[in-house]
Amino acid sequence: MNNGLIVEIHVARLKAGVSDAAFLQAAEAIMPDVVAMDGFVSRQLLKSADGQWVEMITWRGMADAERAAKAFEALPSGQAMVGMVDLNSLTVLFAEPKLVHEPVFPSAAK
Repeated sequence: MNNGLIVEIHVARLKAGVSDAAFLQAAEAIMPDVVAMDGFVSRQLLKSADGQWVEMITWRGMADAERAAKAFEALPSGQAMVGMVDLNSLTVLFAEPKLVHEPVFPSAAK
């Protein structure tokens, strides 16, 4: 069950002194640029109890994900967000969805 989709996953911690509120503001500021990229499907930003941030961006395919990654590096909004991340803690993965149950949030609210 792939349909050609690719999920780009980033797992990282913030630099010392960067607040969650500032990071969330930077993450929101890049959305107009990300949504405009070819192949964009969805994006989620999560935070674990131990302070790790997980960003999951779904693309229509690997070529779209690769193009977006290159374009992201040149965006001022992207540079601002990346500047808040401890790059030594960063892990980046590209994965194919194998099992998806939707809708996630409406069923969780019951």
